[in-house]
Amino acid sequence: MSFLLPNPARQLPSGVGFLGLLSYGRPPKAGVYFFAAHTTNFIRGVQTAKALLASGAVGELLMIEAVHTDWAGPQKFTGWKQRKDISGGHLYHHMHEADLICQLAGLPVSVYANGKNLVHHGEGCGDEEDAIFLNMELSGGGFASLTIGSAFHLGDHFVKLQGKTGGILLDFKNSVVRLENDRGEKLYSMQENEAEDEERRNGYRKHKADAGKGFGKPGMKTSSWMSTIFYKELKCFNDIIRTGNTAPEYEPLLDGSAALNCVKVLDGARESMALRLPVRLEE
Repeated sequence: MSFLLPNPARQLPSGVGFLGLLSYGRPPKAGVYFFAAHTTNFIRGVQTAKALLASGAVGELLMIEAVHTDWAGPQKFTGWKQRKDISGGHLYHHMHEADLICQLAGLPVSVYANGKNLVHHGEGCGDEEDAIFLNMELSGGGFASLTIGSAFHLGDHFVKLQGKTGGILLDFKNSVVRLENDRGEKLYSMQENEAEDEERRNGYRKHKADAGKGFGKPGMKTSSWMSTIFYKELKCFNDIIRTGNTAPEYEPLLDGSAALNCVKVLDGARESMALRLPVRLEE
């Protein structure tokens, strides 16, 4: 038996507990594989950034700044992403950056969050917060921040990694990774090749009215860069099932720890918004 759970792992049918799925465990005798499909892990640029960090290219990681913002106008039909009772709202369905923060720096010590629905009211709008701001204290003593929402006409999509001796910019909007340190600057592809990088850049231009957010519809063709990520993800899962072997970097996806840490951050942020206080996150 195998589970490949699409992101975010928080979104499960009524009555199916996330921790219940994790309780299946991963002993070979159980014959059960759980795989939380966090697609960001399979983006070439993200893998490049992880390799650069591991090589000491920017020294000790001190701070992470993540931004995933855009503008979304009223829709003809209100979808599941705009309803908090189904998706949890922006806080949960834009979980990729929170997941990346956890994978790069471990589970944060605490999170403090603010957010509200500023402009999306009435017909064609959901009930989710359209502006959310998270501040996190990292276990290593540094900090991380995450800004997400759909109330931003000047939207952006990036993750900045600040180290002691340099920095790394994952610029998703321009589909490039930039390394800066005392040896100068170096650029890397975000996707598998230049054609996919250009396709991703064009996606933001095409949907400029929604700051790069393309609402999917039945029959819509998936972009090549996203198809590549899905292929790499599914191949990884298939190889695990067939061989029983897992590359170390994908173990957190298989044992559920990556998804669990991400959910802890998001649930903590939701609690913090309600309490208007910082919330400590337990290991």
